[in-house]
Amino acid sequence: MKKILFFLLVAGMAACANNADGEQTETTTKNPQGLEMETYNTILDRHDEIMPRMGNLRQLAKKLTEWKKDAPAEKQAAVESTIAIIEDAEESMMTWMQELGPSNPVKLRETKSHEEIMNQLAIQEEQAASVEKKFSEAFEAAEELLKDRADTKGISLTPQRN
Repeated sequence: MKKILFFLLVAGMAACANNADGEQTETTTKNPQGLEMETYNTILDRHDEIMPRMGNLRQLAKKLTEWKKDAPAEKQAAVESTIAIIEDAEESMMTWMQELGPSNPVKLRETKSHEEIMNQLAIQEEQAASVEKKFSEAFEAAEELLKDRADTKGISLTPQRN
């Protein structure tokens, strides 16, 4: 009798474990739309982390543009280069945001398969990583250039993260 109860207990635990795994598999195989939306929402979360930092970049570009007028000749090229890096990061963000809207899986389902949607979302994830990298490079370049300047009060050289 004890053996039968033990067997039933082990079988019941195994069934529960299989059910939990089965649910996860079922979500991805039977509900591809859920996976699409989960991926899209993750990308939107990345956007929401990057976007607030754009204001900091604009402040830095403004400060560098003002400083450029009075900067020593040996710093002119570095100032111009840093402003260009900041502008490139901002432009990358704007381009990515324009492309992100049409990548909404709800819209894409009208004309694309699940695989095509997931491929497009993978491209959006790559673009998010690229924008993050450009923002980091812009902050590093500005921080290096402005680290010895006394008039950078009120401008955060450290990227904001929410």
